[in-house]
Amino acid sequence: MKYLSFFVFILTLTLSRESFAQDGTLDSSFGSNGIVTTDLGAWDNGEGVAVQTDGKITIAGYSYSSDTVYYALTKYNTDGSIDSSFGNDGKVMTYIQGIAATGWNDLMIQSNGTIVTCGGKYLIYILARYNADGSLDSTFGINGIAEVQSYDLVASLTALAIQSDGKIVATGYTGHYIMDTYFWIALVRFNSDGTFDGLACEFSVDTVGFDQDFLDEGLAVAIQEDSKIIVGGVASGKMFVVRFNNDFSRDNSFGANGVVKIGVGNGSTGVQSIAIQSDQKILIAGGSTEGVTLMRLNVDGVLDNSFGQGGKVIMPIGISYEAKSIAVLQDDKIQMVCNDFTVARFNINGDLDSSFGFNGIVTNEIGVSNSMAIQTGGNIVVAGSAGDDFAVARYISSLEVGLIDLSSLNSSILIYPNPITESATLKYTLQTPETISIHLFDVQGKLLKTFIENEKQDAGEHQQEISFPDPLPSGVYFLKISGANGGNVSVKVIK
Repeated sequence: MKYLSFFVFILTLTLSRESFAQDGTLDSSFGSNGIVTTDLGAWDNGEGVAVQTDGKITIAGYSYSSDTVYYALTKYNTDGSIDSSFGNDGKVMTYIQGIAATGWNDLMIQSNGTIVTCGGKYLIYILARYNADGSLDSTFGINGIAEVQSYDLVASLTALAIQSDGKIVATGYTGHYIMDTYFWIALVRFNSDGTFDGLACEFSVDTVGFDQDFLDEGLAVAIQEDSKIIVGGVASGKMFVVRFNNDFSRDNSFGANGVVKIGVGNGSTGVQSIAIQSDQKILIAGGSTEGVTLMRLNVDGVLDNSFGQGGKVIMPIGISYEAKSIAVLQDDKIQMVCNDFTVARFNINGDLDSSFGFNGIVTNEIGVSNSMAIQTGGNIVVAGSAGDDFAVARYISSLEVGLIDLSSLNSSILIYPNPITESATLKYTLQTPETISIHLFDVQGKLLKTFIENEKQDAGEHQQEISFPDPLPSGVYFLKISGANGGNVSVKVIK
């Protein structure tokens, strides 16, 4: 057994405000002054973005040329240059025969480097999986593409999440606009090899008949630590969240019969993004006639009154009208990107973080943004379109993983074995009594497991035997130790 010590350097809290003045500025080492645009066809739009463990960036979206919609991917090196080893000089254009093609709406990168995407076309929900070089993965679905028939004419999967067992959950919509206009929310699950696992539901949050015009769409999905599934979107102009058990039955312990609906202003574009905090509280973000909307729910679906004003933060920010993506950072702050490349950061109580940008907000006139990913070092990657091209921008953040203050923790942490197996031993020393939480995150900041939650511990040496999730794919992860009195520190582990 090989013992490896990870020395975590503790930053003091006396750093000057000027040390963080660059937080939120565009990263001049990336592309051209922090921005990269890529021309694929006549009209291109980047919908989803993800970051590999090696820092490379992949964007999924669509490209429209000569009356044809292509399901498009691009990949970039860490400096923003195109990754010529991917597809055709960094670009992959997939044509899937059928009308009403949507292109790719979301993507996730698996630990082995494969890329899972989702979209749709006439009558069909679509997933695809690509190898790291951009070729379709022939072991997934049929020649890399998995299809499931929808209930109605128009079909699309807009967001996806991957369960701990490797199954893929995606939400979206189905419906039509020939006679009456109506869309139903969709939730579909696939096995890890792309075969349909038999579970799908298409539903409306409200009880309405087919003779009524309505628009319900699933726009965001997240999976809790206990494997429950949260779907968010828009229903009759209101933001909604539904929580399902693993078998797709409604979780009646959440909201009203599994459903939470929240009206804001005179209408809403819906829940565009969901993030789950380490304490399992649920953050939802989107837009309304009042402006950018961010809310936090307790685990039972009730608005958390300790966040913002009665659980809500609503802000008119420039020309922004909706949040497109949110993420919980290593120090529990909340990062957000809005529809116009406006980036904002919030403290855990919902207040804007004044150490970021100008009083918590940065706006750049780049184009239209749709998604965000956080790199291992904390930098913020935002994707969308500029003009008619794919666009990606990178913003500097000083929230470096492993360089965060925890005043009561000794400067040496021991975890072994590392690379980890099914379990490991974690040793650390507290200088003073502390209330400790220990969590496991992936490189994109997604919470994978809670080992300890708010446990009071005495000063002195501590040893924890921890068991990792099974299965846990090979890759890089971060074990975060946080104290209730403030601060946290992260240690990199390898599987």
